[in-house]
Amino acid sequence: MSDGDHQVIMKGEINPEILQLAKKFNKLDAAGKDEFTRLVLSPEEIQDSGILEDGWEPITIEVARSKREPVLYVVMKLFRRPALIIVYGAPGSLKTFLLQDLMMCVATGCDWLQPAPFKPGGKAFKTNQGGVVWVDTDMGREPTLERLQALADHYELPNDAPIKVYSFPSPGVDASNRVSVALLAARVMGASLIVIDNLGTVSGGVEENSSKMIEVMANLRWLAEETGACVIVLHHQRKSSAGNMKGNGRAGEALRGHSRIEGS
Repeated sequence: MSDGDHQVIMKGEINPEILQLAKKFNKLDAAGKDEFTRLVLSPEEIQDSGILEDGWEPITIEVARSKREPVLYVVMKLFRRPALIIVYGAPGSLKTFLLQDLMMCVATGCDWLQPAPFKPGGKAFKTNQGGVVWVDTDMGREPTLERLQALADHYELPNDAPIKVYSFPSPGVDASNRVSVALLAARVMGASLIVIDNLGTVSGGVEENSSKMIEVMANLRWLAEETGACVIVLHHQRKSSAGNMKGNGRAGEALRGHSRIEGS
């Protein structure tokens, strides 16, 4: 699928069948949602004219040797797709604004992080134009609108630019629940970049140092593989990790939470 195809899909409407499914799911009681989740994760229990779909497709040597499409990048040699990326830093480190700026550059296909005119020698990052989805569960609607307007004006984006921002959507994203992530995947299909702000607010109440984060990260990885997008999730660094961020130690040690967050 080309980047042009991604833009067309982003401008289209949500699949009405998926939307109806989401509405019906939200009306179910807790037992009904558990039953639905079980059936989604156990396709062998769903009978369809005696024919069952099997998601277990083996990768053989023949498949590995067959011709494949070249690696796709959202930001050349930095953010590929599909991929799951964690961007983290201390509060006030401008990580959210940095990625909102990236959102504009990907939507337009322009270079990201242009060198400052007063500091020569830098080099911008090339981007590949495509649709962008931003899921905000941290800033709130008004601050998000202010930044979106300011950045859109700066980059002179048209009103139909391939950007969709969801601020505190209802129902929210629960990355500990595969069905919730599947509903998100259906909504954002076609985007080349998906940004989620932030990990703590979409992990379904799972304590970030708990082993249950393994499932959260696996679901987010599945989101990237299913949509073919680069999924970037914002997170925070440890409070006592200033030395690591300055090069006095391995940078990954500064990432807050269970080791699986970095491992994914």
